[in-house]
Formats: sequence, structure tokens, C-alpha cells
Amino acid sequence: MVVAQIGDFGSNSPAAGVDAVRLAQERSWTADHIVQGAVLYDIDLKGQVHFTEASMVKAAAHRWAAAILGGVLGHDAGTTPRLVRAELVGDQVILTTDSELAPAATLGGFVVRADGQQVPIDHASTHGASVTLTLGEPPAGPCTVSLGAGRSGAGAHVPTDTSAWRLPMLPFVERTVTTAYPDPASRLARARRSGPSPTGRNGVSPRRRG
Repeated sequence: MVVAQIGDFGSNSPAAGVDAVRLAQERSWTADHIVQGAVLYDIDLKGQVHFTEASMVKAAAHRWAAAILGGVLGHDAGTTPRLVRAELVGDQVILTTDSELAPAATLGGFVVRADGQQVPIDHASTHGASVTLTLGEPPAGPCTVSLGAGRSGAGAHVPTDTSAWRLPMLPFVERTVTTAYPDPASRLARARRSGPSPTGRNGVSPRRRG
């Protein structure tokens, strides 16, 4: 069975409900009898539920082709990057993913909240397997970060993998941001005191390509 993740939606659908369905669909991909289908949340359907324009249909068909080629036929057809952890370093939220991201100097679709209040994001970019969100102000209180929650990813330039398919990073909702170090200077100081750390796996188990 191939299970896709629902994309954009109309005004009559509650955002929280759509988020819950997307996350449930993602969890279903861990089952042995289910293959990951297309991820569609960033294709802007202009608040509708149908693909009514040629550009929308082409984008969806592209994602479906990658899903079938990779998940069903076993070809190398890219992989959807997945969030591993989120850390706050000074006024930046650093998101680490499980695979390399395509270089991008401008990104969208992210929402950062501190104590439930949205925090402005001044700049977002990728480097290697990470995304850096530079905030407009230091967050006050516990932080969360989302990508593609509700319609925030519709039409946005979200992070993608490095393959020719440019598959979008999987959406996530209200993920906790841990405070790694109070600021970059203290992070550097601690690194110098600790010395070099051994290199090893990041602890993320391999997952089937969809």
C-alpha cells in the first residue's frame, strides 16, 4: 500500500485536524506493508483541495513519480529529509536533519513560538544537513518550531533534498527547541574546554525511501 501525505486544504478544514492527519500518515510509513507516497503540503492550491492548474498537477505528478520509483521499484529517487533535532543557540534555531539539504539562501514555511507567541524569523538558510533560522529577537520562554503547520508551507520555498527530484523536507508541528548554549560564545568556549569529540552515528535508524 502506498500512502501519501495530504497537501493544501480549504478554509472549512481546521488546521489542527489537517496537521494531525499528516503526522498520522507519516507514522504509518513505519509499517512493513506501507510505502511512503508523495509529500504535498508545499504545493499551493490557493485554499482549495483540488489540483486545478497545470503547474499544480505537474508538481504533484513529479512527487508521485519519485515515490513510486523509489518506494515501489527500488530506484534511487531522492529522499524526503526529516528533522532530527532543534536547538536554540543565541538568537538562532538550528535544525538538524537526517540527510543533506539542497543549498538555499532563502526559505519559508517555518513558525517559531516562545511561550505560545510567534517569534519573527529574519532569515532562514540551509548548510549541509542543517537549517539555520535567525530570529528577529531573542525568544523569551520555552520555544517550539514548526514547518508546514496548517497552510504555512503552501507556496513556500521549503528545504529540499539534493537529488534532481528536490523532494521537500517532511513537515513537523510544535517540535520542542532545546537550549544548547546561551549564546555562540559560550558554545565555543565549552567546545574548547571539552576538546574534540569522537565521531559516530547520529543514532537515527535507517528508513525506507519513499
